[in-house]
Amino acid sequence: SPEGGKYLKKNLWRSDYGESDLYVDIIYTPVEYFDITGGSSVVEDYNADEYAVFTVYLNTHQDQLGSYPLDQLASLITESGTSFEPLLWKIVYESGDYHHRESVLVFKKPGKDSKAMSLILKDLPGLKERLFEWKLPIPDKPSSVNIQKT
Repeated sequence: SPEGGKYLKKNLWRSDYGESDLYVDIIYTPVEYFDITGGSSVVEDYNADEYAVFTVYLNTHQDQLGSYPLDQLASLITESGTSFEPLLWKIVYESGDYHHRESVLVFKKPGKDSKAMSLILKDLPGLKERLFEWKLPIPDKPSSVNIQKT
């Protein structure tokens, strides 16, 4: 629904502006994500109750995407400075022209007292660090947002 899309963009979806023609979109996929989408996603098998699960989209419009081993380039940091390294990184889709890639990153979940978390990607083309931030806890889904069944 349009309301669901607004909720996702405001609370769960982060993107950058394509520095050096590498566009990064990241969707944090806690339980609230599945309340909106109805659970039809490649991340539904990664236990969002116990882990911080992210869908990462890399896109380019010119050359081909490099290998970018996100398990070595990513970290999750809370506002208190607690840092987590990825527990899992898995590519789930790669286009035949190597312009588009979808992957899943899984981290230990920040503590319930955490007020914010930042996913940092280092050493990608262009910027030395790309920072994506979320305030915690994720707001409840408004009652006007319908669950999408696919």
